[in-house]
Amino acid sequence: SLDLTFLSSRSNLKMLVVGIVEEIGLRLFGLDVIFTERPLQADLLPYKERAAAWKVTWTARPGGPDPLPQMETQRTPFQSFFQFHGGMVDFMRLLRVADPFNTCKCSKNGDIGANSTAAHVFPDKEVLEEVAIAKRDSHRKQAQILQQGQNDKALLEILLRTTRAEQIAASWADPWLASCRSFWQDSNGRVQDYSLSTDAEEVDIFVSHSWSAPENWPSMMGDVSYADLKSTQLAAMAKDVALSKSQSLSDWRSITFWVDKACIPQDVPDLKETCILLIGKFIQKCERVCVLFTWHYLERLWCVYEMARIVQDKDPSQVFLQVEAFVNEQTLPLYLQAIRGFNIRNTKCALESDRELLQKQIESNYVSHSSFEMLVQSYSLALMARSMAYRAGRSQVLMQKFFQPIVDLSEDLGLLELASTLRTCKPMEWRKSASNEQETTGIPLHLRQRCLSISMNRYQDHINNWFCDSVTPVLQKMRQSILKAHCQRVLGA
Repeated sequence: SLDLTFLSSRSNLKMLVVGIVEEIGLRLFGLDVIFTERPLQADLLPYKERAAAWKVTWTARPGGPDPLPQMETQRTPFQSFFQFHGGMVDFMRLLRVADPFNTCKCSKNGDIGANSTAAHVFPDKEVLEEVAIAKRDSHRKQAQILQQGQNDKALLEILLRTTRAEQIAASWADPWLASCRSFWQDSNGRVQDYSLSTDAEEVDIFVSHSWSAPENWPSMMGDVSYADLKSTQLAAMAKDVALSKSQSLSDWRSITFWVDKACIPQDVPDLKETCILLIGKFIQKCERVCVLFTWHYLERLWCVYEMARIVQDKDPSQVFLQVEAFVNEQTLPLYLQAIRGFNIRNTKCALESDRELLQKQIESNYVSHSSFEMLVQSYSLALMARSMAYRAGRSQVLMQKFFQPIVDLSEDLGLLELASTLRTCKPMEWRKSASNEQETTGIPLHLRQRCLSISMNRYQDHINNWFCDSVTPVLQKMRQSILKAHCQRVLGA
């Protein structure tokens, strides 16, 4: 016998589990399996519609397994292939989420060995890959049908996927950092990478980044791994989002990301191409955008292509450059040089035919190449200024070293309204104000860390409010004057 605890993400499936296990015991192993319900543990009582606890016993049948009888009845299908396949995939996903089982083994002769203590059964990688392959093939067939009718909305519903933060992000001390490092070390997507994602209707964060590190990474950043820094920066982003959504840092692992390697079937060329053409739609379905902004980001054609869609489709206040970990005294001049010299003709790509896709994107949506380049420069400077403001609030020296050069470059490029707005940033005042609001004198030592955390959150709020109230309107005004769709609406009016 063994004790079995069941918890599902869906309700009213307990009896399905009982029926399946009883049938498996009877048909495959010749066992009579009996489920006796037990009271739920206290921590499962809030989920009683989705949880169950049983004492499971079994006895060997004298006649051995009882195979299903052969039936020759003619069945009439009442579901389409896609409906049936979708149901089967959902069932496999159900098995993946119901993991609080007692582990056990069962052999044909009725011998069963079970661990005496409950253990989590983690998803088997081979099973996950089989599910991912089946899902990918189904998506491919559906996409081929829908492409004939050019139904982008239906394609989006089929192809939008998401991966949880814990699959691709980790803090420096997290034990799964090594597996995240393996994911980020190269761009070659395989079935096991696609199996990290699931179908989605919406996503928390779209991730834009360059897969390859800058050529001078070792001399600029030392021994730190580019893959590790990506993982940790996304973990920091997930924690910020978790705090803004639920006020609970412990929820960060369930924050969802769209990452090309996990959410696009890289090994199916036609489906991969369809997903690439839907990048703009994917961005629209993501609540926020996180750009892992290295100093060579604007040199990569596909990064610029994504930036073109981000600028077009997302409000500036919802776009975040994760840049602070990459910026130091050596790299800041490289950032400023890259922004100053940004030109789409100089972007690098493996295939020259890819450049045509970017050209079409810009020509379709922006009034000119030069105006698009100016808008990208403006977004880059403004978003970098928001990131650097956190550091600049620590001292006047850091303000002059890391924030003022961004203001100066804005002015040099003729972005005078933006430069004037950036000068209104007062990070040192805001940091002091946030600290004064959370006085720690007389507070017990074990509570001071919590108070300091609250103070930093308030400091962050000051900066975000400044960006939303002052900088975002400037960027929106520039965007409206450069996007073709808006200009055409104005001319039509």
